[in-house]
Amino acid sequence: MTRDLIAHSAAVVAVLAGCTATPASDPTATQTEPAVEQIDSQGATEISATPFPDWITATDAGVWVANVGAGLVRYDDAGAKTAEVPTGDIALAMDVGFGSLWAGSTADGRAEVVRVDIGDPGSVTRIPLPGVTLAEESSIAATDDAVWVLTTSDPRTIVAIDPADNTVRGTLPVAENAAALRGGFGSLWVTRNADDTVDRVDPATGEVLASIPVGPYPQFLAVGDDAVWVMNQFGPSVSRIDAETEEVTTVPLPGRRINGGDIAASADAVWVRTSSGLAVRIDPLTATVTRRIGPAAGSGSIAIDGTSVWISAHDVTTVWRIDD
Repeated sequence: MTRDLIAHSAAVVAVLAGCTATPASDPTATQTEPAVEQIDSQGATEISATPFPDWITATDAGVWVANVGAGLVRYDDAGAKTAEVPTGDIALAMDVGFGSLWAGSTADGRAEVVRVDIGDPGSVTRIPLPGVTLAEESSIAATDDAVWVLTTSDPRTIVAIDPADNTVRGTLPVAENAAALRGGFGSLWVTRNADDTVDRVDPATGEVLASIPVGPYPQFLAVGDDAVWVMNQFGPSVSRIDAETEEVTTVPLPGRRINGGDIAASADAVWVRTSSGLAVRIDPLTATVTRRIGPAAGSGSIAIDGTSVWISAHDVTTVWRIDD
């Protein structure tokens, strides 16, 4: 998401660049790219969010920003700060489930999952994960009956937290190159960026139900109404995985590869945080790029809140809200 990609050898990059998945269709092959809209011309709400605004997650009660060095901070639509929760370093994307915001935090080498009640942000539960190192540039995933977080243990695993009693329920093995995960459609979806693949995993058994080829170097995911949307950092592109058929449609994005980045989906839009600009909007019905927002401002995160889009840029310590 928001930190630069670790440099890979030229050989590895060459292999990945040559392993792009063949899309089921290419709806943008003849599409004219929309002109770049500058953020300053969008009537944006601009928030100075020092010291390091990173991951963003939207809830019904406001938008939460993981502001490294300042913990979790919640903002309303006017950009006013409405709640704060102290945490350690949050280096992976957050998620919402079971009436709560879930964030993976590391402080003094100790990992924990922080649960914040959406309706009462003063109600905070901290779930320690002893002996665990959280995978950075990953994501938490909420499924029907658990919350999952990826670790860097050997072998690599995902830890299941029971939301009924806030305890660790168990672990599941995942591929050694597992990168990020989300929950949806009764499954866990796990990117394997070095293999250009997304695994569909049964959360009850850990069985890989399908390994789905997508675009080059998939990292972050977002769950929409009928599909999982995958941000491919090399290319760059976004792959849509139909939740029923597992058919893949890959949408090329303008610009160069994404360093970090993020993706968010709703019924009406898919937004991608990019490196060549601030963000790109995709129409989920036509799988075409419909908006480009600039200028480039390093890396950051993105979230959709009703008809608004929230964009963070930690390099310039700024969060923006614009209309979708």
